[in-house]
Amino acid sequence: GLLGSLLGLRASLGPLGILYTREPGIVGMLAPLRGLLGARIVLEIRELTGDELKPGTRSFARLTRAFAAAAGISVGTEHLRQDMIRLFGLPEGKIAVIPNGCDAGVPDAPGDAPGGALRILYTGQMYDWKGSDLLLSAFARLDREAPLRLVMAGGLPEDLARLRALAAALGIADRVDFTGFLPPLEAARLQRTADILVIPTLDTEAGRYPLTVKIFEYMVAGRPIVATRIPANEEI
Repeated sequence: GLLGSLLGLRASLGPLGILYTREPGIVGMLAPLRGLLGARIVLEIRELTGDELKPGTRSFARLTRAFAAAAGISVGTEHLRQDMIRLFGLPEGKIAVIPNGCDAGVPDAPGDAPGGALRILYTGQMYDWKGSDLLLSAFARLDREAPLRLVMAGGLPEDLARLRALAAALGIADRVDFTGFLPPLEAARLQRTADILVIPTLDTEAGRYPLTVKIFEYMVAGRPIVATRIPANEEI
């Protein structure tokens, strides 16, 4: 098991120094063994949702115990850091902001959209809180005579079915391309051929805290970015 593996590493390598995890439960399990393992435990938190935000709930209590046991905590945004300090009474020095990043080594792939249309691109998951419905509704309000195409790359089958139906209802199905998920290199190259890249994430519990890797991928592509005004996006 995990403990046996860690003890084996301790025996062969000596003190482990840092154990880094995203699982609060692992912090509680390993905290009593910190001395034996020769390790400090660092917990990464990228979001808080539901009962995790509500004092008095089991989820809130579980996080409180994990935060107390961890030697340090890393988060992706200052907004999340400040909310954790306020909600859980954590000392400011215990939480460090470590933003996401991405691989910048993607080869250039210049190109034009079919027919010379200006191409607006979104890549990634298409859950409700990702704002994909909002993006389609906004695109439908643009001049229908303008040479514009919306490309949406990604999405699970159930999300694509919902969005295709919405595009048809909005009368824009002939101007929207759904590609499904693409291999990472192909998606990165597609980003570099787009005219505008979009991040329509909604300001909800699910969307408020995470600093999406997508925004850094878009920055690497060197194309204009249109993003919703949510706390995480505003920190970039």
